[in-house]
Amino acid sequence: MLKVDHAVLHVFDLDTGSCILSERELDLSERQPRSYVQRMMRKATGSPDNNTARLDTASNLGSELPRYVQGARTLVDLSQDIARELWEQLRLSEEAAPCDLLVADFTDTEAANATAGTKIDVDDDLPWDDEEVEDRSRRFLGIMLLPRKRAFVHQVMDMGGVSASGLSTNDTALPNPTQKLSHYLVIDMDNLEVGIVDEEVQLAGNPVHLLSQTLLRCEPAPSPRKVVDTVVRIAGDIAEQYGEPAALAMADAKDYVTHSAQQDSAITPREMGEQVFADKPELASRFEVAVQKEALPEEVHLRASAANRLAKSHRIRTDTGIDITFPSAYASDQHYIEFAQDSEGGIQITIHAAHIENR
Repeated sequence: MLKVDHAVLHVFDLDTGSCILSERELDLSERQPRSYVQRMMRKATGSPDNNTARLDTASNLGSELPRYVQGARTLVDLSQDIARELWEQLRLSEEAAPCDLLVADFTDTEAANATAGTKIDVDDDLPWDDEEVEDRSRRFLGIMLLPRKRAFVHQVMDMGGVSASGLSTNDTALPNPTQKLSHYLVIDMDNLEVGIVDEEVQLAGNPVHLLSQTLLRCEPAPSPRKVVDTVVRIAGDIAEQYGEPAALAMADAKDYVTHSAQQDSAITPREMGEQVFADKPELASRFEVAVQKEALPEEVHLRASAANRLAKSHRIRTDTGIDITFPSAYASDQHYIEFAQDSEGGIQITIHAAHIENR
């Protein structure tokens, strides 16, 4: 369950060069703003696209966040500092579009190990450490740049006693909660772990990762999605090099991902290789070497729902244009699907089914 306790919205109007800082929090007693912020933050905390980092306590945000947690600062004050810091960078960009900055303080009872996605060593002497609390809920600070878009809306007019309708444009429409965002971060305020999506932008002619370099001052580690995609690809490459069906190895790797997430276990590339190539130790060793060259995290964490989106099924396409999608768990079960090589070097795919439904 996710509950938003405080939220502030600031306006960046790049067309007029105005940074309009709110002096009050959003009224979360109203259903619409509360629901919007909740949906945006829920999507951010559970996304497998989140790269991972840890907030630098020497940065402006890292030094001021403890004061906010301790009650010495309000969210309005803290978010205004964040807005000013980002505005000074955004105003240098010729490409940036008008956007708003949403900053929210929220708690999530289901977010343990799910936001940052990667295991990060945490010091025991965080600036606001108190006695251990049994409450499993996590407190987060969410920071989002919400790109505004132009929307057409109807306009009802009274023209001399005659009703008429027309069209007008609205330049203040915020993104729908289902829309993919390119700049946001969520900070676990208990351990400073960060989940971040931060696409490159051009500032004064230079490519910059706005949130990473301005607020975090660090280079984030790969996201769970990138880690999963990379290790699955490596499994397929290794299998293919040794004459094994790449589709089978990749599907087995995906099955390991979903099974681990369902068991609330970490996804470990080394363990994945040992499972996928259980009866081929040499290939498992080759897999481990290839993974090490990619400099991937030792383990990542995924919620079961996110793992299902990434790895529940596997899709293949033959050189004859036939697409086949099957559950990853079926790959190693010959009762469902079989891969074999014929005498001419081609690949035979046998699908066992009691019934076929046309789609």
